[in-house]
Amino acid sequence: MAWLLANGIAQAATMAGIAIATRHGFDGLHQSEVAPHSVLAHAAAIAVLGLALMWLRMAERTTAERLGQSYLTATRLRLFDHLNNLPSRVLQKRTQGVLMVRFVADLNALNDWVSRGLARLAVAAITIVSAIGVLAWLDPLIAACVAGAIAVAMATLAAAGSPLYRRVRELRRARGRMAANLGEKLNVYSPVRVFGRTRGERSRLQKQSSRLAQAAVSQARLAALLRAVPDAASTILTALVLAAGLLRVQQAGWGTLLAAILVVNLLDSPLRDLGRIFVFWQNFRAARDVLGGFLRLPTLASGRRMPPLSTGPGHLELDQVSVAGALGQISVQAAPGSLIAITGGSGSGKSTILALAARMFDPDHGTVRLDGEVLAQHDLTSIRQAVGMISPDLPLLRGSIRRNLTYRASTANDAEIADALQLCELQQAIAALPRGLDTRIAERGSDLPAALRQRLIVARAVMGGPRLLLIDDADAMLDEVRTGTLARVLRRRGTTMLLVTSDPQWLSAADAVWRMDAGQLEPVTETKHLHTSEHACAEANI
Repeated sequence: MAWLLANGIAQAATMAGIAIATRHGFDGLHQSEVAPHSVLAHAAAIAVLGLALMWLRMAERTTAERLGQSYLTATRLRLFDHLNNLPSRVLQKRTQGVLMVRFVADLNALNDWVSRGLARLAVAAITIVSAIGVLAWLDPLIAACVAGAIAVAMATLAAAGSPLYRRVRELRRARGRMAANLGEKLNVYSPVRVFGRTRGERSRLQKQSSRLAQAAVSQARLAALLRAVPDAASTILTALVLAAGLLRVQQAGWGTLLAAILVVNLLDSPLRDLGRIFVFWQNFRAARDVLGGFLRLPTLASGRRMPPLSTGPGHLELDQVSVAGALGQISVQAAPGSLIAITGGSGSGKSTILALAARMFDPDHGTVRLDGEVLAQHDLTSIRQAVGMISPDLPLLRGSIRRNLTYRASTANDAEIADALQLCELQQAIAALPRGLDTRIAERGSDLPAALRQRLIVARAVMGGPRLLLIDDADAMLDEVRTGTLARVLRRRGTTMLLVTSDPQWLSAADAVWRMDAGQLEPVTETKHLHTSEHACAEANI
């Protein structure tokens, strides 16, 4: 911004230099004896100053874009951090399409204002004020006419600001509804085709497109008016300067008139910028209001630096935990290295327990502890490293298999990757792929066989040695690996495991069964004890 202000001052000085050189050069033509070298010197000065002005305006645009992109990057990262710290229950209320609008359209509006609005406003203000000062030096009447016309144009732009803001908000709402609809349909398009709803969804999209088009045209009509006002002002200014100059030509001279016209012509670009600036400002206001509301949503991060979790054997405790509409006064513990099966009807609170253990959100009341430490009082990154999770909501990502395997443990070395591949019996399957670990897969791993996809998901979850492993909907997620891979994970890692299941094999293999019913925990059923407390302590080296 400092460079932009300096640039504006330099443009104003250059403009003044052009006016002075023009006035002296033209007045010199009326002298009885004109020195050719003097005329050439003034012409050369005007040409050099014109080139300097061109370079300054190029530098202005480049510096403004750098400023805007810097602001855009910082804001985008802040939004990303905020998004990742939001409780999952809050995040689930936002559709993917609307979130994409936040990260694309809203951020573009912010960038337009900073780089093409605020930056140009700073330079234009300096240039216009300086130009009026130069005109006042040339002739006060001409300066007064120009200042009055610019004031009228500014008042007109300001009066149109509120109507434009309302139309911008209407356009944003229409765009948001379409983004939400398309985001949902493109993410899960199969139901549209399977249930024969292509025609109906097309009709819905057509109606949304029509409303979006109407809102866009309405906004564009008013924006065009705002841009037309400075265009008209520029022409009117030239006419005013010409009229006032002709009235004053006897006192001021033709050199003054020509210099004044040239200064007004140099004001053409800053004046035209004013109309665009007002449009950028209203778009920025609308985006700022929405993004500000999004950034005010409460997050899991308290704002202060939280200590990381200490190491431990994986002892999980829920103490008087309640979640409105999901859980009521749950108190239960999972011993280190144990296998806990969670069962119950749909909506009974099974997945909520897993989400609390992973600190995807905090309970309304009560405390969740891992190895005696309250999760809400510790750094989220350390919690994510301590807790692995397998869920239908956590599919494989588009990219290489290596990237997917190391996604939760980015520092894993080749030995750790090989260990996970062996654990999940993936060596032969990976070796058979065209590029091994560097083979790229489609989104959700849709181009892989189901068994290979499930084993990769398990390998990703156990990479990095989490002390607590959470498995949601184990019957669907682990259909191909439940009797082999997971048993080896238990034996080799001593990991505490909580899995949601109704499968008799898992229920009989579990150390304890937590039966949920309408958010309440029935008396815990303990089936067997694989790990005594002494064994657990030995595993934790305490």
